[in-house]
Amino acid sequence: MKRSFAIRLTLYILPFATLLFLVMLLVYYGFSNRVLTQSAKSNAESLAKGAVHQMEQVLLPVENVAKSLALYVELFNPDEESIRYLLRQTISKFPDVYGSTIAFGPYARDPGRLYYAPYAYQQGDSIAESWLGNQDYKYFYLDWYQIPTTLNKTYWSEPYYDEGGGNILMSTYSVPFYKTVDGRRQVTGVVTADVALQWLTKIVESIKIYERGFAFLLSPTGTIISHPDSSLIMHESIFSVSREKNAPELRTIGRDMIAGNSGFTRMPTVLFKDKARVYYLPIPSNQWSIGIVFPQRELYAGLQKMTIYLVILGIIGFLLLWLVIQNVTRKVTVPLKRFAESAHEIAGGRFDVALPDIRTEDEMGEMHHAFDYLQKQLAVYIENLKVTTATKEKIESELRIANQIQMGMIPKIFPPFPNRPEIDIYAMLKPAREVGGDLYDFFFLDEDKFCFAIGDVSGKGVPAALFMVVTRTLLRSLVTKDMPIDEIVRQLNNSLSKENESNMFVTFFIGIVNLSTGRLEYVNAGHNPPYVVREGEQVTTLETTKGMALGFIEGQSFHFGSDRLMPGDLLVSFTDGVTEAANLQDELYGDERLRRFLKPFHGSHPEALVRQVLQDVAEHAGTAPQSDDITLLTIRFKGLN
Repeated sequence: MKRSFAIRLTLYILPFATLLFLVMLLVYYGFSNRVLTQSAKSNAESLAKGAVHQMEQVLLPVENVAKSLALYVELFNPDEESIRYLLRQTISKFPDVYGSTIAFGPYARDPGRLYYAPYAYQQGDSIAESWLGNQDYKYFYLDWYQIPTTLNKTYWSEPYYDEGGGNILMSTYSVPFYKTVDGRRQVTGVVTADVALQWLTKIVESIKIYERGFAFLLSPTGTIISHPDSSLIMHESIFSVSREKNAPELRTIGRDMIAGNSGFTRMPTVLFKDKARVYYLPIPSNQWSIGIVFPQRELYAGLQKMTIYLVILGIIGFLLLWLVIQNVTRKVTVPLKRFAESAHEIAGGRFDVALPDIRTEDEMGEMHHAFDYLQKQLAVYIENLKVTTATKEKIESELRIANQIQMGMIPKIFPPFPNRPEIDIYAMLKPAREVGGDLYDFFFLDEDKFCFAIGDVSGKGVPAALFMVVTRTLLRSLVTKDMPIDEIVRQLNNSLSKENESNMFVTFFIGIVNLSTGRLEYVNAGHNPPYVVREGEQVTTLETTKGMALGFIEGQSFHFGSDRLMPGDLLVSFTDGVTEAANLQDELYGDERLRRFLKPFHGSHPEALVRQVLQDVAEHAGTAPQSDDITLLTIRFKGLN
């Protein structure tokens, strides 16, 4: 069946217009979705920060009051009447403090009294007093007393119902105070400031997003302190709910919240019966965390309604477009035939084809000029596009490969061997750029032998990352349980040195620990010597084996060293990005500072050590940009149980 030009043109234009409309609709929807999500995040962040600010305005003064009381008691050792007066004045002048006590240790105040803890608290519009401590209320064993006196630091307690004290739901801030005996400060007791949680619940309940959004509050252990579902409050934790509802995503959110992080993510439906998002933020004073949940259905309701309107308008627009095409094509059919052959040639890539002679000064004349201009610009554009596309694809390919190398080759799951109690290990790599040249690896050779390695490739960026993955791959392919460690390094060096036209090299340290005996054999190829943190705050350096960095000279030999690890010893390996971290004054972090910092960490968990070292390095560097990759690999040898 022969169709008219108008119909055929309509069949050409309308599908393209439909596709274009759908693309624009999707772009609009996606952009609007991101804008709405970002707006919701900003709103939730603003609400959360406002709530945190309100809480801090209460919590910080409470902390200052308790600290001031502790200092006063320590300096002046007031008598009983003065202590009771101080407590009454505290409750009177600071209405946010529900109750306060100055609790002494066993027989610390009066040799004839086991318990000595006068307590003042709010009772309606007046101030009541009582004494804490009896057979039913042994405050020495309660968290608000025991934790600060044991750890020698201030402490915000978990929320609790204080039966025998204030008899309300509260949280207690405790500050230890001391006395000097034989030239040494000893903990004598604690000063507490109790905060009733009703005001905190009101702040959280006042947060509203849309009609069904709400806020909730978690303690440092994940206990739900505030939530619209009152059955959860103080009876469930975010982890127990996650376990009961089989929602691992909720467990991940809970871990991030109690770790003191902020975030914005999707919320599983177990705490909200519909799809939702949550923004969470820590409360600095007491390590609690607040989360704000808002429903996606309400968030995107306006967008979905607008999308429906646009679809209806699009359908109407297509009908009008069809009518216009039918009318216009009848007027331009004859002139267009003159361009048909020329357009066919141009479409085939002949941009220099001769155009038909058009003498009119109407739209067809403009089309002639446009085709002429199009011929010239297409030739230039196609050539530029080829060059640009080739360059872009090359860069994207390098970055993609480099990223895959970094993410795929480095162990990231900790603890990596939960069924091996003889050893704890933790490592972290912070590249200075998108990708870096540092590497670490660890694996078991057999039931007793544990191998680990750390290295630093010369240079930065994609080439260093590629050399890093080559090094790590060769290491995995060469290592066997029976091959001597110096032979492993020798073969690794030979492989890296062959056809190394770029003259890249890698400083490298590898060790093998016999978990049955604690014997450590190692080879150091030009790398920073690791530290061993031993009992008694002794930090020693593994003796260097005087090996050259790998990749320089094929055929060079290496020597191994040995040591013995004792239970509790920490082996700390690192790259020079740690010790050469510089601040704005170009002052380096240095080996000596690292050695001093490691002294008190004997027996500590490797993760705690790594994170605190990185924090100390960051504090030293301040606002100075990171100039080199930073890698730490820490192993705690615990021995056989």
